[in-house]
Amino acid sequence: MSQAVPEPGQVGAVDPTPSGGRRPSEFTKVSGVVVAVVVLIGLVWLATRVDQVDRRLAEVQVQIDNSGDMPALPLPTTLPPPIDVPPPDADVARRAIVAAMNSVFSSDLPAEQRVASVSDPGDLVDRFAALAGGPCSSGTEVIVTDIRFEGDDLAWVQFRFEGPGVPDGGTGVLFDGSVRRRSETWLLDPALVGSVLDMSMPYCGASPTTLN
Repeated sequence: MSQAVPEPGQVGAVDPTPSGGRRPSEFTKVSGVVVAVVVLIGLVWLATRVDQVDRRLAEVQVQIDNSGDMPALPLPTTLPPPIDVPPPDADVARRAIVAAMNSVFSSDLPAEQRVASVSDPGDLVDRFAALAGGPCSSGTEVIVTDIRFEGDDLAWVQFRFEGPGVPDGGTGVLFDGSVRRRSETWLLDPALVGSVLDMSMPYCGASPTTLN
């Protein structure tokens, strides 16, 4: 049986929308809602990030305001380390050097015992005593990162510090200096120890204004 084809505009004309599909207007509405939700989420995330940045900038400004005349943390040395010329007992010497470093920079030892591993203590006893009771007076640890021998009785040592009293960014600061063998004992040069104390006193003294 043949089916009559409705005239254009006649009631009952064929619907151009595919069977089971959405009309274009419905699809446009759904797409608009999705875009609006995505934009809203993005705005919320951006506002959160801006707030976090603002708070961090405020914290940094407080640190700057509280730092006063504190010296900046030293920059890493740009000088290349010396060529390593190890002595016959290099392994034993390295262990002795690390032990001397730990003794001098151990926050748990009294000042008199710490300077026993310095070649010429001078006023270092009083300078170490000034650190007692400060934020670096407990839990501070010296980490030896490199040792290079410049002869049987002379070595270059590189090191850094870790601990709760070390100021922000201080764990990445590297120090270096000389240690010398004297009567089978390795001793730190006073200039090496003095440079560490010069930098640390504003942060580690008994009543400092720290950057933490």
